[in-house]
Amino acid sequence: TGNVTRSADVASSTAYTRQGDWGHIDDKRFDDFYNQTEGTVFVNYQLGNKLGQMRVLALSDGTNANFIDFVAGYGSPSQTTKGMYMFGTVDGDGGSINASASYIDNVENANIKFAGRIKLNDSYGVTQRNDGTYAIGTDTIAKVPIVNRLNFGDAILTDSQKLCGHIRKISYYSQALSDAEIQALTENN
Repeated sequence: TGNVTRSADVASSTAYTRQGDWGHIDDKRFDDFYNQTEGTVFVNYQLGNKLGQMRVLALSDGTNANFIDFVAGYGSPSQTTKGMYMFGTVDGDGGSINASASYIDNVENANIKFAGRIKLNDSYGVTQRNDGTYAIGTDTIAKVPIVNRLNFGDAILTDSQKLCGHIRKISYYSQALSDAEIQALTENN
């Protein structure tokens, strides 16, 4: 398990408030399982009442220079947005990864599944909603950044665009699964 930064719980006679928790896996715990050249990520998530720009997961080096971001909906948070975007940057060479499986509506409280392959010049993503609707995105010129941590619910552990919802399941495979295997992950998990 990773470290979890927790806020103090504050209770009063009129309200109960608590800041969100951030989880991450880094250092040796991360290096023990992560393949820097290829892999596949599966995540099953549920959004709350904010459907745009919710950071579900991020693979990162702790900066905005090298990362792969898994964002539920992209664009203005005030508009109804679509599916899961898997994108990122590679510092120094202007490269990026972009496999946006984004052509289904994010719906409040819907159970949404995403599986994405990360590999040089071959990224692929599938988003499937619990009603069976799905979308596929590909990137044949993808770069793969060198990263050293997995963040849950936000990109670089800031207050910006934190997940409003739940992560139900995360699976990581240290190889790039085939298109058929990725589609099966979203159908059978």
